[in-house]
Amino acid sequence: ADKEAGIIKSPQYYLLPLLTIQVFVYLFAPLCHSLKESDFLNFRLENGLKLWKCLWDYRHPEVNCFLAQVKPRPADRKKRKATENLEAESVIIEDEKNRRTKASNNT
Repeated sequence: ADKEAGIIKSPQYYLLPLLTIQVFVYLFAPLCHSLKESDFLNFRLENGLKLWKCLWDYRHPEVNCFLAQVKPRPADRKKRKATENLEAESVIIEDEKNRRTKASNNT
C-alpha cells in the first residue's frame, strides 16, 4: 500500500525486533492446536493463515520476518551491559569498618 501511494521507506522500517518475534512465538505457539482454519475466515485475520498453516505442519513459516537472519543490535548489547552493571551496583556494600576487617583477615 505504501509503494502504491508513492511512499518509499527503508526496509529497516518493516523489520521487527527479535524480541517481538520471540514474544509472538512464546505466546501463540501453545494455541496452535486449538485454532482451526475456519477461525481465519475474518478479513482481518486471513493474512495470518499462511503463518498458521506452517505452524500446524511443524514447518518454518514462509514469512520474511521469520526467514531473515537476525543478530543482536549493538544498542541491545549496551542496554544489557547497563542492566548487568546496575545489578552489580545494587549489592549492599558493607560499611567501611567491616571491609577493613575482611581485608586484614585475608592478608
